[in-house]
Amino acid sequence: MAAGDGAQLPATVAASRSVEKALEEAAASGALNLSNRKLKEFPRSARNYDLSDITHAATDLRNIFGS
Repeated sequence: MAAGDGAQLPATVAASRSVEKALEEAAASGALNLSNRKLKEFPRSARNYDLSDITHAATDLRNIFGS
């Protein structure tokens, strides 16, 4: 699929990019928001970002822990 060809990305790829963007923003802002992303586990790609300065994190833990 060529960039800009107007084709839709598969949902998993789009969701993955959305999580990547959230991680990038968190590294820059100090606030991580993973709510409404239907994650089954914390993203492994998070190790690629310096999240040591995170002061606020929001997520829907029911999705992660199955409650």
